[in-house]
Amino acid sequence: MEMNFLIIFSISLLLSLFFSLFNAQQNTTFEVGVILDVESRVGRIGLTSLSLAASDFYSVNRNYSTRLVLHIRDSRGQVTGAAATALNLLKDVEVDAIIGPQNSAEANFVIGLGDSAKMPIISFSATSPSLHTQSSYFVQTALNDAAQVNAIAAIVKYYGWSQVVFVYEDSDYGNGIIPYLSNAFQEVNARVSYRNVIPVSATDDFILKELYKMKTMQTRVFVVHLSSSLASKLFLKANEAEMMSEGYAWIVTSGFMDLFYSLDPVIVDSMQGVLGVKLLVPRSRKLRSANVGWKEKFLQDNPGISRAEMNLFGLWAYDTLWALAMAAERVGLKEPSSLQNTSVLNSTNMFVTEVSQTGPKLLEAISETTFQGLSGDFHLVNGQREPSSFQILNVVGNKTREVGIWTPSTRSLSARNENATSKNLTSITWPGKSMYVPKGWEVPVSGKKLRIGVPANAGFAEFVKVKTDPQTNATKVSGYIIDLFDSVMAELPYAVRYEYVPFEMTSSGSYDNITFQVSQGNYDAAVGDITITAYRSQFVDFTLPIEEGGVTRTHKSKYENPNAKLIFLEPLTKKLWLTVIALFILTGVALWILEHRLNTAFRGPSSEHVGRKQLFFSLVYRPHNSFFLYTDLFLSKYCSKYTKAPSPHHTQGFGFVFPKGSPLVADVSRAIIKLTDNHKKSEIKEHWIRNSACNEDESDASNEKWESIDLESFKILFGITGGVTTTCLVVFLVSYLYQNREFIHRISNSGTTTWSKIRAICKHFDQRDPKSFRCSREKEDGEIASPDLNVYPPHHRSTVVPISSEEMPIENVAVNQSR
Repeated sequence: MEMNFLIIFSISLLLSLFFSLFNAQQNTTFEVGVILDVESRVGRIGLTSLSLAASDFYSVNRNYSTRLVLHIRDSRGQVTGAAATALNLLKDVEVDAIIGPQNSAEANFVIGLGDSAKMPIISFSATSPSLHTQSSYFVQTALNDAAQVNAIAAIVKYYGWSQVVFVYEDSDYGNGIIPYLSNAFQEVNARVSYRNVIPVSATDDFILKELYKMKTMQTRVFVVHLSSSLASKLFLKANEAEMMSEGYAWIVTSGFMDLFYSLDPVIVDSMQGVLGVKLLVPRSRKLRSANVGWKEKFLQDNPGISRAEMNLFGLWAYDTLWALAMAAERVGLKEPSSLQNTSVLNSTNMFVTEVSQTGPKLLEAISETTFQGLSGDFHLVNGQREPSSFQILNVVGNKTREVGIWTPSTRSLSARNENATSKNLTSITWPGKSMYVPKGWEVPVSGKKLRIGVPANAGFAEFVKVKTDPQTNATKVSGYIIDLFDSVMAELPYAVRYEYVPFEMTSSGSYDNITFQVSQGNYDAAVGDITITAYRSQFVDFTLPIEEGGVTRTHKSKYENPNAKLIFLEPLTKKLWLTVIALFILTGVALWILEHRLNTAFRGPSSEHVGRKQLFFSLVYRPHNSFFLYTDLFLSKYCSKYTKAPSPHHTQGFGFVFPKGSPLVADVSRAIIKLTDNHKKSEIKEHWIRNSACNEDESDASNEKWESIDLESFKILFGITGGVTTTCLVVFLVSYLYQNREFIHRISNSGTTTWSKIRAICKHFDQRDPKSFRCSREKEDGEIASPDLNVYPPHHRSTVVPISSEEMPIENVAVNQSR
């Protein structure tokens, strides 16, 4: 029985081996080149992941008819090495695809070769965002660096930092992310105050020198995007320069954060309090199982290395091989050979290669491949992985601690709890073991004073006055706004050293010029009577207004008691009042004389005419189109003579000027509010504005009344008016005497007294002129044409004008009336 079992088992084993050998001979092999820097950390991790992935994939999919054969080449971390090995793989091995090269600079060159040969170049470690735009045959199975910039910007926004410094290496890897980072910070209103570009070959001394340069600046938030070797040097030297202390904030990108658990403990110790972003990898049983096997294999492949972790690059390498193996199986039988490129035979160009027939099919299959990998969902869109969520990590001790996550759907930060997601991040341990959030900037420690620009020769001396000592040539700056700025800076919770630098005002646009100089960095700030305008706000930031703005008017207002009964008499002098009254009487008499014989409205008792004669006059003043504070200065000099009229036209007023994004703006604005609340601001203003002139004659001013307008102000006006009126009156009287010369002659030759002659002439003048236009119209209309209907009743046919008995008339003067 046992013998039969052994025979059956032996036959089954032989058949299994036979079919295995048969299938192996029938399998289609795809030649795959691998270009890595095998001595680097990423290269070692990648090789272990690729080898483990191939073993795992084909142990699970034994029935697949295709196999990947890997041809590993060492680029030695050089572009020329990557180019040489790529040509070897294309021409000598005739590979169907290439995994790698390792970094973006190498990939930049190899991409062109793949595009020429129409063969996929698949990289799990080249993360520059610009690579995917160069060729349709480049497949980026690593998440490009641009995917993390919004997560980094969200950290800056969350803590309210207004300025950051970029520290990045001068390479394709370093330069590729900068435009995306700049745009992301612009969206959260954070300004990049400085960019420190570190050469790839930078020495320790060079890095330390650059760190000291950054230490002398205001900004204390640094975003680091360096390769692992440079980043390690940077943090060691930053610790030496005491820049890993309280008040500093460091944020590192995912490229370095992914390698954290592979770093030397000395480097980790120098990174305490650092924040970093890292792709959020979903936890799974498959990942835990693969991680255990990966550690064992990595230590076998690299016996000299004690610490090993399967980081994100290892996960991407593992998933890349699985995706390529699945794509190869989908392609199935590959074409027998490459198309002959006729230009290869006739060209001496070593970079001209043959065109792959399998490459286009393999590229299409990879693009359509989807599965659940160790790093999450593997799904390519236009040759790239889709953005994913990021962890926000804090370096504490010898490990990283998650303090929050950033998701692309909400573009916001949150903390993960067991049952829910909180909008507040977990508390962070900052550099120097501080639990206080850095404010993001400090006063420079280099001893450099802030240069504060002040208008030297414009505006009012009470606001800003610049005076130069002719002997010492020293400049002294004083004034209300200067005292206010000094008080504001003294209220800040830290010391700021500064000096005033005069700015020569040479044109009407000089206030725009001084703000522009601040925006260009020629001044660190500007103070003075500088108005806050929308145009200037495009280039600089203003603090809260130090003075209210608006357009107002001033007019004379010298009086003692506004409720006095005769207050209306005060604006004009006595002489002017008498002249106005005389002119009023003259004008009234002239009007009556000119209209009495012609206009029925001017006939009747003289008492009625006095009520009809009215004269209206007005006083015209010139308003001053000025801001409130100019106006206040004017009133301080003439406070007993003028007053301010209210106006609805308001502006933003004056403000202190700082560069865009300056961290001083918020603190200075808070200090202005504090000085306003404790009335110290009003005390400073009182010293310069209110007390400049009013106190000197305050006792005299209290006894003064309206400053009266004198006759001299209206001499010409009254002269013209009186001259015209008198001329009209003279012309009319001369005309009357000429037209009635016979009557005047008879009266003059009569033997009566002079008074009787005057009364006769006045009675004759009092009659209505029968030759007037209105009188003629009344005759045509059949009305009574009498000199005065009020004097001569209509039922009289004729009326005799008698002369008193003691004044015997020469003849009766009759006036005929007819209907």
